[in-house]
Amino acid sequence: MFHHRLSAVAAEVLLDIYLHTDNTTHRLLALRGFVRLLALPAQNRPVQKTQKMCRRAMSHAESIAEKKLVLSGLANVGDAKPLIVVEPFLRTEEIRAEAAIAVIKIARPISQTDPGKALIAMNKLLAGLQDEKLTPAVQRCPTTNPGVQNQRLQTIGDCERVFFFDL
Repeated sequence: MFHHRLSAVAAEVLLDIYLHTDNTTHRLLALRGFVRLLALPAQNRPVQKTQKMCRRAMSHAESIAEKKLVLSGLANVGDAKPLIVVEPFLRTEEIRAEAAIAVIKIARPISQTDPGKALIAMNKLLAGLQDEKLTPAVQRCPTTNPGVQNQRLQTIGDCERVFFFDL
């Protein structure tokens, strides 16, 4: 239990360093540490707070690489709420692929608890794609098929395989 509190506090401290330091090396290291800690369970940090922290990090991201890093962290939160932060980046050409990967990774855990949200997320992903390579991969994903709407979407793993290996 103690380590969960420690990681929650550490994430806030690292975000603060990222937002306020002028040292480029410290800035990047703080962002990397912050993103890693997002993947750890933080029982005393609500998903809304994690989402807010990620929005702050994304708003201060100075490079495409930093934005990609924040998206990778959001992908590991394991809740549908970060989709709100990820969705706008499906329209940003330089990081569209990373945003798509984040949507797929977010959809996987929520497919077990809320298959409807997972289906909506995947359909938004498909609607937002304008990439000739990505669109066919997502279309082949079983979660975008209306015939599986009433089933538990256990096939998002198949979608990940299609997306990552068939491009």
